[in-house]
Amino acid sequence: MAVEDCSLYRKAHDGGYGFINDPIDPAHKVLRALAVDSGKIAWELPLLGHTETNYSGVLTTASGLLFFGESNGEFAAVDAKSGKYLWHFEANQVWKASPIAYEIDGREYIAIASGPNILSFTTAH
Repeated sequence: MAVEDCSLYRKAHDGGYGFINDPIDPAHKVLRALAVDSGKIAWELPLLGHTETNYSGVLTTASGLLFFGESNGEFAAVDAKSGKYLWHFEANQVWKASPIAYEIDGREYIAIASGPNILSFTTAH
């Protein structure tokens, strides 16, 4: 699973590379799942917001949940097999890291750095 920011760059006159904004073929973002056995796209979910602004990775749990942060400040969970939205939380902050999973006394938790905060959620049993 990955969040993909599709953008084009070209070599800049002063060195390095610069972003190309092509109105005919604009950049887009998708959350995409690939089938491990074939490499084909199992499902993809178009994401809103500007490209190159989503610095959150994705996390898939053993229970089949996929968590990710969107560039609009939303933290969301989808079903890892279908891509169906299950839950979201409006943090309204910039993501500082990828989500992580941890367990305490047999209960699963998901945490992510959001702006100056660390947010932690538990998954339902």
